[in-house]
Amino acid sequence: MTVFPLYLWLATKHAEGNQWTWKGIAWGIVATAVASMGSIAFGFALRSGNDAGVITSLSSVSPIITLMLSFLLLGERPSIASAVGCALVLAGVTLISFKG
Repeated sequence: MTVFPLYLWLATKHAEGNQWTWKGIAWGIVATAVASMGSIAFGFALRSGNDAGVITSLSSVSPIITLMLSFLLLGERPSIASAVGCALVLAGVTLISFKG
């Protein structure tokens, strides 16, 4: 919940004249809820007894999810650099997840 004021401030930066709007406040609440759920899920994953290195490396795939959602929902095309970056992250996560 400590990031809520930041999300509200950022939501107003995209409004006309930097005015508070209900839409901006709603987006701030949604962003805070999603960020809080992600932090709680990360905490539960660490407490589950699994390897912390694997859990932390799996959390690094969040930019890939963002890239996929921007493609699906907004129609944005990923650049070559972002595609290569995604491939490297997936390769790294795959290598780290192997125990041996």
